Amino acid sequence: MDNLSITWATNDDSICMQAINDQIKNQRLTDKDVIHLYLGRLNIKTIANLSRFRNLQRLWFNNNSLRNIGVSLKGNCRITELYLQNNDLVTISGSLSCLTCLYKLLLNNNQLQRLEEVVEELKHLINLKILNLLGNPVAMENEYRSYVVYSLPQVDIFDRLEVQLQERKNSLRVFNQKKAVLDDSIGFGCKIIPQIRHIIPIVDRRSEITDNDDSVERFQREISDLPLSILAAQRAYKRSIKQYTRFDWANFTKFNDNKTKTSQLVTITYK
Repeated sequence: MDNLSITWATNDDSICMQAINDQIKNQRLTDKDVIHLYLGRLNIKTIANLSRFRNLQRLWFNNNSLRNIGVSLKGNCRITELYLQNNDLVTISGSLSCLTCLYKLLLNNNQLQRLEEVVEELKHLINLKILNLLGNPVAMENEYRSYVVYSLPQVDIFDRLEVQLQERKNSLRVFNQKKAVLDDSIGFGCKIIPQIRHIIPIVDRRSEITDNDDSVERFQREISDLPLSILAAQRAYKRSIKQYTRFDWANFTKFNDNKTKTSQLVTITYK
């Protein structure tokens, strides 16, 4: 059985390498001149090692029978576009994180089943802007789109739809509520009013207070009976924050200085 498996793998590699060699021969290219490779619709089941093509930028493996990628692309860190749609891929773990220049990745219509695993593999691709996962089992998970938008903030177009700013904010509120509240309450150089919902309006009746002890006591009792959350919300509405950050030129190290001064940013907060 082991020998038979090795034979199958060898045959798959030979199909892939034969298609590559035919393209190189027809275009009269050397390995270093190969920038694009089209290997779609060839019923390929395994990807041959492509490390000899150091300058490869665009690679098509669409409409084949791939079930995994393995480490075949470890030596092709310059790839910017990778087309793997319409295959039988069940995992991409350990296969794509090395492609740090990757800009466009199509994985639609495969068999990817673990969303967290897929996201973890793509987190390090800081240049990834276009991603498609439609037609995979992962697309059926709850909060699928929101989770990907939150986990991969570098992606601008996901599943053929542009990621909107409000969509990013909503996903942040779902998966990182503390950071969302912090982002809503901090402003730089502008007035910020905290967004507090379900506030019961309180009528300011202090003008009705006279020197009569009964009126003062009644007003204090009305205020003390209010829930603390409402009182805090009322104060928050009256509170604003302004924050400015500037460079501390007083400690700026000049050419003739002995470099004992330490330059830093100074942040000033006004309330």
